[in-house]
Amino acid sequence: MEPVRTRVRQSLLRPLLVFGGERELVFGSGMLAAVLVFSLGDLKLAAVGAGFWFLSLVVFQRMAKHDPQMTRVYIRHLNKKIFYPAHAHASAPDPIIKKNQ
Repeated sequence: MEPVRTRVRQSLLRPLLVFGGERELVFGSGMLAAVLVFSLGDLKLAAVGAGFWFLSLVVFQRMAKHDPQMTRVYIRHLNKKIFYPAHAHASAPDPIIKKNQ
């Protein structure tokens, strides 16, 4: 009997990128740029907001080229401890302790 072959679509494995960068970062920087452009109503701040938007897109695209899930990996790295002390598991036998006589 032959094993059953199942197709895995590549679209299910690719990371979700927007404008070539990670989705959350691009939308967050877009909202911050929109606040600078629209809420303050100054032409200079609109130029700063547009410049920030394009500069952040370039940075996020380069990050995604290197690793498409870089922020998730970094957040997971922050949650890890520097040192994990050794300890026995729950079903380990009791240690043999010799008393000084």
